[in-house]
Amino acid sequence: MVRSCVLAGSGVAALPLPLCRSDLEQGRLVRVLPDWHIRSGTLSIALPSRQGLTPAVRATVGFLVSALPAYLSD
Repeated sequence: MVRSCVLAGSGVAALPLPLCRSDLEQGRLVRVLPDWHIRSGTLSIALPSRQGLTPAVRATVGFLVSALPAYLSD
């Protein structure tokens, strides 16, 4: 949603490079602060309990744990 708003000219945003690389390459977006970077941090998934999780939730969590680090490491 934030990417769509920025592409529509609604302002400035800090977006992950993998999400906006093609927009930068195509000239749809422009880096306005090229030397500024967001500090790395921790992403947490809050669940009420490990017990009783549906297979779909377990699969989603497993996917996020395995896929996000590679996607966001750029």
